[in-house]
Amino acid sequence: MIVAMDKEMEKLSSLLGPDSKIGGNEVILTSCGMGKVNSAVETYKIIAGHRPDCVISTGCAGGLGKDVKVMDVVVATQTVYHDAWYGEPNSYGQVQGLPPRFVSDPGLVDTA
Repeated sequence: MIVAMDKEMEKLSSLLGPDSKIGGNEVILTSCGMGKVNSAVETYKIIAGHRPDCVISTGCAGGLGKDVKVMDVVVATQTVYHDAWYGEPNSYGQVQGLPPRFVSDPGLVDTA
């Protein structure tokens, strides 16, 4: 699990406890700092060092949905870059050579 802010790290650490397990699964909790570059670097380090079954990015975020309220839990079923355009024939947000959208694991979405 990756979080951006120290405040998020403190809260998750207190919820997980000293053995950092959920349902018998080991949880590696790390803080990366804000921004997608920091998140990408820390994600790479976790994958290279621990080979996790999944990576969960969690924390506080802004939202635009009219039906989303403070303290709601929002789970992405797919993600896309909001700030990328690589020209035709790519979709807006699609990095050339990669899929137009990254689809979340349905089992993790259902669990969340």
